[in-house]
Amino acid sequence: MGGAVRLAMWLGWMLSLLVLLPAGVSATTLDQQRQQFELAMQDLDHGRDAEFLRREQALKGYPLDGYLRYEWLRKHLSATPDAELSAFLRRYADWPISGRLRTAWLKRLAKQQRWSQFLKVYSGKQSVSLQCNKASAELAMAGKKRMSATLRDDISALWLAGIHNRMPATGRLRRCASRAC
Repeated sequence: MGGAVRLAMWLGWMLSLLVLLPAGVSATTLDQQRQQFELAMQDLDHGRDAEFLRREQALKGYPLDGYLRYEWLRKHLSATPDAELSAFLRRYADWPISGRLRTAWLKRLAKQQRWSQFLKVYSGKQSVSLQCNKASAELAMAGKKRMSATLRDDISALWLAGIHNRMPATGRLRRCASRAC
């Protein structure tokens, strides 16, 4: 009977330990993850991409793992496929970093005059400069078709805002801002 009591006590102690263990382990793990996060950021800053990617993979599930991916994408924006950027924007739609990445991506797309993709990515209220790029994209995509009244109104509003000197405008855009097209 002494063995059965000891076994019961040992099982009770082990169960107590199992209940308490996750709290202690998660605090330690969180501290370790925080440390690894900081090291990953340093790796990225110093061009140690392989080390960064290894640490990033190990940090899957860390509460701030999206920031690691954002920093990677921001640094490697020109080499990142559109599908990967779109997936990031969907996954982290509610995070502030998704807006920043969208803006950087839109600027790259405008510079490359990839208007179709630009219009797919464009959403919400953007800076006046990106609004101008949107108008340019819509004009480019319309080709020789008649401009919509909405687009004409948007261009007029942007023109009146005084941004026209910075707009990557075609001659058509300048003509359309001053009269009906």
